[in-house]
Amino acid sequence: MPLTPIRLLSEIKEQPALLREILAAQPERLTRHAAIPLDKTRLIGVAEGSSRHALDIAAPFLETCIGLPFVTRGPEDLLERQTIAQAIAPQREPRDPAAFYLFVSQSGETASVLRAAQWLFPQAAPAPLGAAAQALSVTNHEQSSLARRFGNHVLIGAGEERSIAATKTLTATLMTLLLWGAAVGRSLRRLTPDAYDKTLAQLAAVPDQIDALLSEAPMAALQRFTHKLIEVNHFVLISKGPTTLILPEAGLKLTETSSNIVYTDNAESFKHGPKVILSGVNGHHPNAIYLTPTDATLADELYRDARSHFWRDLAGESPQRAFEDDRVFFIRFENSPTLPTEFAAQWPISADRLLTLPACGLIDSLFVSLVAFQLISYHLAALKGENPDNPTLQKAVTE
Repeated sequence: MPLTPIRLLSEIKEQPALLREILAAQPERLTRHAAIPLDKTRLIGVAEGSSRHALDIAAPFLETCIGLPFVTRGPEDLLERQTIAQAIAPQREPRDPAAFYLFVSQSGETASVLRAAQWLFPQAAPAPLGAAAQALSVTNHEQSSLARRFGNHVLIGAGEERSIAATKTLTATLMTLLLWGAAVGRSLRRLTPDAYDKTLAQLAAVPDQIDALLSEAPMAALQRFTHKLIEVNHFVLISKGPTTLILPEAGLKLTETSSNIVYTDNAESFKHGPKVILSGVNGHHPNAIYLTPTDATLADELYRDARSHFWRDLAGESPQRAFEDDRVFFIRFENSPTLPTEFAAQWPISADRLLTLPACGLIDSLFVSLVAFQLISYHLAALKGENPDNPTLQKAVTE
């Protein structure tokens, strides 16, 4: 009998209500933190693990809303640059004077992020709010070390996470970052009132879409889909366009929750070398999961790339399979284009290798697909007889 722990699954199901609370509370909270000094020409986000994944997903949206280039750095990235700078230009200040810094840690105690904050802001004290602030910290614990280091602090407000971090804190962090970006864009007048309202409307739709995923029929379909995935524990996750942004976090959940080996990539770059992993090891081929976006052009390109990953067309010969394709799976949204007729004729994909998620727009598709992979990871662990809560991972982030 599979284990039936309740903490992870219950926290997955808590996300719609939690996100509604954040949507109701954060716009008011964020008003104090919506100013960036006008002399700043770029944004630098510093985070590790799932917090960095949330930053990476949010980054292109923050760039668009705020009108400044945004890059994310892990503490190790900063250490590399520090070592090189000390060797070449030791007199130079470590902090980029033209950058506004964003430090994100769900626990607020991630040691590597705290070290980076201390290196960049060695004299940091409760920082002034508004236009004088040079950095912002975002954590889920108001009394954490990172929150206390910067008086300019946004509380995620996800509450206690009782299972593997980060599940509900991941989507809560992402929602908080997107709301902050919209607030800053409005404050700097780089996001028009109409664009701001449309962004908030898209964010407001997220809890309802997750509720739709958690309803009876989609959950049953997801469990059927998961039963086919359990046959191997090696995964390749591939997408095209913005949905590619969620794949690293999806891969992390498949690894830490259900002990899988996962590779993630965008469909185009996957053609240029990494696709050799589709050949498998000793006849065991990986699960190749394609996440189909809703945009028709991107979906068409994904399907074309998917075929090129598994098939080769040689002049004067019939198309041939380059790799075994019985481990190919597609996850799509109800409003994603279906597999082209000619594609399906050459390459039939059985019903148990197709999963359809509720219809989504751009922003809510990211949240819904994140939660879908949380659920897949949970069910895989339960089917294997493993503990999805994985108590050994609770939690090494402060080490």
